Amino acid sequence: MTGLILYMKAAQELDSSDYVISRFLEAGESLGIKFTVCTPGEITFMTESRQLKLAGQNYPVPSFVIPCLLFDSYYKVAVVRQLESLGTYSLNPIDFMLKARDKLDTQQVLSAHGFPALKTKLVNLDRLARRFIPPIDISSVEQDLGYPVIVKNITGACGYGINLCNDEAELQNLVELIYLNNKQAKILLQEYISASSGSALRVYVLGGAVIGHMKHSSSNSFKSNYKADTKIEPFELTQEVIDMSVKIAKLFNLEMTGIDYLFDTDGMKVCEVNAFPGFKGLEKATGQDIATIVLKHIQQNLSSMKANEKK
Repeated sequence: MTGLILYMKAAQELDSSDYVISRFLEAGESLGIKFTVCTPGEITFMTESRQLKLAGQNYPVPSFVIPCLLFDSYYKVAVVRQLESLGTYSLNPIDFMLKARDKLDTQQVLSAHGFPALKTKLVNLDRLARRFIPPIDISSVEQDLGYPVIVKNITGACGYGINLCNDEAELQNLVELIYLNNKQAKILLQEYISASSGSALRVYVLGGAVIGHMKHSSSNSFKSNYKADTKIEPFELTQEVIDMSVKIAKLFNLEMTGIDYLFDTDGMKVCEVNAFPGFKGLEKATGQDIATIVLKHIQQNLSSMKANEKK
């Protein structure tokens, strides 16, 4: 069985900071999986051909692909789509990954299906192109979301670019700065859950079942994303959160996902649905071999698919 890991670095550039990739390579070796690691830019293809090229050389179509990417360019998306069209298996098909990556779409879907979503507002930067018209109705922000308010990119990751504005003046200045640097920016405003400042719960779902979770917190930031200095705390999952996580994974058609929850005074709020979550923190917190669990699940799915084809 062959696997392809699409990553932001080429194989020769990997180092100790690339934890998830290293773990997949280690687990793959013990399971007899032959892995290739490359960037999407190293792969070229013709749509009418079943042949791929990697760094200019013919490359056999892999059994499965693990895209550890942000999908911040069309080419990256196109490479994964081509692989899928050639029959390469992916835990999460590209279209479902892109849907989960859109933070506005995520909150819209969650709200429409009755899940405890965050109050979210899209900033209309087009308004700034017209003189004397503010980019947002400032007066409505305090009423709709309150202050402080979270400002984030619609497709951000790892906590980068998330800001906290304490009042109208800070919000106005930040949005104007964003507009001057990128008139096509897609910016969201979200309610700030003060009870969860710096902390969050991530629940991992694989194949319709919860395989692990971790509560993590930071003492020096309002952001709840897992970092190297993040503190991992014990937390007992309720059946309600387990059931909700499985339902959300199914709703977004994700075979593997990490669902982030914030702790509000009246219960949990769903912050994000991650289409391919890192698991460094989870392995360190629980001692579980998540890389092997994921790869065995892929092997089982591929075996089942082949068995069904023979029927």
